Amino acid sequence: MHGKCGNCGFKSNESDSILSCKCEDMEFEWVWDPQGTTSESCLFEDEKTILFHPKASNGTAVVRGTELLTSGIHYWEIKATTLLYGTDVMIGVGEKHLNLSISQFKYTSFLGVDDHSCGHSYLGAIHYMGKFDYNQVKQFAMGSVVGCLLDMFHKKLYFFVNRELSGYPITLKGNAYYPMVCSTAARTGVKLIYTQSFEAKLQHFIILENKLPPEDRQHPFTSLIRILLEDCWPLRLLNREKIPN
Repeated sequence: MHGKCGNCGFKSNESDSILSCKCEDMEFEWVWDPQGTTSESCLFEDEKTILFHPKASNGTAVVRGTELLTSGIHYWEIKATTLLYGTDVMIGVGEKHLNLSISQFKYTSFLGVDDHSCGHSYLGAIHYMGKFDYNQVKQFAMGSVVGCLLDMFHKKLYFFVNRELSGYPITLKGNAYYPMVCSTAARTGVKLIYTQSFEAKLQHFIILENKLPPEDRQHPFTSLIRILLEDCWPLRLLNREKIPN
C-alpha cells in the first residue's frame, strides 16, 4: 500500500530506496526535537525527517516533537519514507514525563503501553492502555500519509491513513501531549509534512450552538469546525461521518 503522490521518487544514491517527496510540504508550527530523541535516531531536512537506527537496530527508537500540545485542536501529518517492517513502527502521542530510552534495548510497541501514550501501528492497530484495537484500523506502509487529530477540548485522538479515518477515536486522560513516533526496525524513516493548531474555547461552542439550526445542535463541535475551518479536510470528514463518542 502506497500513498498516491505523483511527485514522489527514490533518491538515486540510496541503495535501499528512501522515498523522496516534497509535494506535500506545507506550513510547520513544530518539528522533531533533537533534545527529545533517542540516540538511535537521526534528524535531517530541518528536523522534519527522521531515520531510525541508521546502521542496525537493537531496540526501540523514539522521537517526540518540539511542541507540547495543550488546549485547542491540533492536526499533523507524517509520511512514511521507507519500507516499514519489524516489531512495530508507530505514530501517536505521549505525555511529557515518558522515558523515551526505557525500551532502547527492547523491541516493543512503545506508544500505548499504558494510559500515558497512544499509538497507531503500521500493522493496522491502535495501541492504548496496553491493548491493541484492530476494529476498522488501516495498515500503513512506505508512501502512506498518517494524520493525527488531537482534540484537547474533548480529550480525543483521531487517526487517519491516506486521509481516511482509521479506527475509532481514543479518549485520553492527560492534559498535554507531545507528538511522538517510534520504530524498532533498522533504516526506517518518516517525514513530518504538515502541522496546524486551532483555538477551541467553550464560548465558541456556546455562541455557535445558539446560531445552529436544530438538526446541527446535537454535534456543536463538528459543526463549529465545519464553519470556522472549512479548509481543513480532516475536520470536514469528521463532520460528514457519524463518529461515535
